[in-house]
Amino acid sequence: MSHPTVSQQITFLYTDNLAESVHFYEEVFGLKLWLDQGNCRIYEVTANSGIGICQMSETSKGKIAAGDQNNVIFT
Repeated sequence: MSHPTVSQQITFLYTDNLAESVHFYEEVFGLKLWLDQGNCRIYEVTANSGIGICQMSETSKGKIAAGDQNNVIFT
C-alpha cells in the first residue's frame, strides 16, 4: 500500500494562555509568525512545516489533564 507524499505539515498545540505562549515562541524561540488568526497563531518552523498555537476555549479550560494527549493536532 502506497501512501501519499506529505509536502507540508503543521502541528497545532492548545494553550490556556495564548499571550504567554506567543511570547515564548516569538521572543525565546525566535519563530517567525506566518499567520495570525486571532485566537490561533501559526509560526514557520521550516520552509515546509509550522506550529500553530491556539487559545483553548473557555469550556475546555481545566478539563484537560496534564497527561492527556488530546490537545495536539497534526495536519
